[in-house]
Amino acid sequence: SVQAVADTIRDIVADRATMDSPPNDLLDMLLAARDEEGNQLSDTQLLDEMMGIVFAGHETTALTLSWATYLLATHPEIQAALQQEVDTVLGGRPATTEDLNHLPLTRAVVMETMRLYPAAWITTREGLGADSIDGYALPPKALILINIYGLHRSPDYWETPDDFNPQRFIEESNYPKGAYLPFGAGPRKCIGEPLALMEAQLILATLMQQASVQLDSAHPVTPFPQFTLRSKNGVWVNLTPRS
Repeated sequence: SVQAVADTIRDIVADRATMDSPPNDLLDMLLAARDEEGNQLSDTQLLDEMMGIVFAGHETTALTLSWATYLLATHPEIQAALQQEVDTVLGGRPATTEDLNHLPLTRAVVMETMRLYPAAWITTREGLGADSIDGYALPPKALILINIYGLHRSPDYWETPDDFNPQRFIEESNYPKGAYLPFGAGPRKCIGEPLALMEAQLILATLMQQASVQLDSAHPVTPFPQFTLRSKNGVWVNLTPRS
């Protein structure tokens, strides 16, 4: 339950206060943070920040991997190429962070999945003052909705935007960065981007090393945009162990 997670986080924070040499991690950064007046985060603020990291980090990565299995199941030739890459690089051993730079297709599949099905499919920004965008007047404090899903599929920026084509991301310079915002952009860009990319690549490489995925046709996949972009009835696939 949410309460159980909150209690666990409180215990971790309490334990951290008794450490002589705490690790230099995100929790330490939050404990050391001070505002303009020199005040540290309150217990409630600290709990809110940690809860956001815990829940946002696991749900969005899980959704990305769900959509990746759907796309690989419906594109068996890309799935086969991905398995070949994983087999060649790993040689049957478990994937580690040191392998990430040697798995370009694995990374490209994750990135192309986030283009077609970004977990954070829409975001907002509040204007500081009056402004205009392409001749459209914005009053002060205007709430601006950024349609990330629509931007990712716009033919103005992407060739064959509805196609699943991981090759777009094999070379970093091959895609329009201003039109690719799975983690947002600017000073409020998602702090979890490096962790999410690492998690997704390692999990996907491990899955492809051990199994093949086929779509379960009895359960149609229908995008369902809520707070995050999920499938209305889930993503159902059949796993076949690889010999």
